[in-house]
Amino acid sequence: MSLKRTAYIIISASILIAAIYAASIFRYAVNEAIRMRAYGRLSQLKLAMSNYETVNQSLPLREVRAESGAITFSWMVEILPYFEQKDLYEEIDLESDWNSDENRSAIQSGEVFWTWVRDDGYFPCPIDSKNSIWDTETGTANGLLKDNCEAIALVSVPLEHVHPLEPFAIREPELIRLLEASKRVFFIDCCGNCGDVELEVGVLVFKR
Repeated sequence: MSLKRTAYIIISASILIAAIYAASIFRYAVNEAIRMRAYGRLSQLKLAMSNYETVNQSLPLREVRAESGAITFSWMVEILPYFEQKDLYEEIDLESDWNSDENRSAIQSGEVFWTWVRDDGYFPCPIDSKNSIWDTETGTANGLLKDNCEAIALVSVPLEHVHPLEPFAIREPELIRLLEASKRVFFIDCCGNCGDVELEVGVLVFKR
């Protein structure tokens, strides 16, 4: 092999290695930006939950019920006034289903907020688990946030088909399937610590 040919191969390989390295750095930067934005949304939602709790001396129910007893909304509808969304909250008919004709106008007028909640394709929601601040059976909070620092307030999962007002809590088996598929899941605990959810020997671990 000629010296010129050898030099060409070395230069080409160097360029390829540099390109691969640059691509990996770019992917890492993108993933870190997504993580930080997810942490930020979780922190703001948890702050709104704290403000609700201060005023009402408890967290909202995980699923909001109409007077008839029917589940109509997720917990998020109750924290809207504590998220500078009081006008949107007052537009909502809590006695009707979240996606009913009666609430169509509110769904449309809140689109900017709903889009922010689900930014990057990540959806913040309760986890239906013993680790959650909400009871798995009743959907009521197991005490105050400050008294349950280790409990999980919310997780942020890569789901795009769920609306923020839709009653929903992700179950542990579904969370495990997401992690097994190499999806990233984030969380915030009741004292405001954010982290990543990982899977260790089939068990969910909340890495702070």
